Amino acid sequence: MSVRILWTSRHKPLKAQLEELARIYGEYELKQYSGFVPNAEWLVEYVKKHGFDVVVPVLPLTIIAEFVQHANREGVTVLWAEMKQVKMTYSPPVPGRDYNPEWETVVMTRDSNGVETWKVMRFVKFHRILGVELKLEPVGNINIQKIPNMKQGETS
Repeated sequence: MSVRILWTSRHKPLKAQLEELARIYGEYELKQYSGFVPNAEWLVEYVKKHGFDVVVPVLPLTIIAEFVQHANREGVTVLWAEMKQVKMTYSPPVPGRDYNPEWETVVMTRDSNGVETWKVMRFVKFHRILGVELKLEPVGNINIQKIPNMKQGETS
């Protein structure tokens, strides 16, 4: 019986990532979901409905943190694909010359002045996420009751 893996990302897995999953799990079936994930509860239901054993989420950290709690209770493994920035350029890098597309991917960013940069990110390894802890400290004092047209508990 093969392991069912859900890859939640807009980006397809790299060849090196697929090979590492095969090394870890042997035979596996991978499905990519690149749509909108509204919250952790939605992802929990999606995983249950489709019977996934492993999830590789590329999602906001707050969703991952909550999802991991549910996944641990359900016996679902959650993996983190560690990526390391190895290069940054001001023009689009060329596959094969500027980066190895089997191990590396490119992420384009634009700063507030419209300047584009391309970051070459290299796959390092997978980690099992056991939990995520966000240590938060309030900054400033905001009284939500003083914001016009907003009731306590609402967000803009």
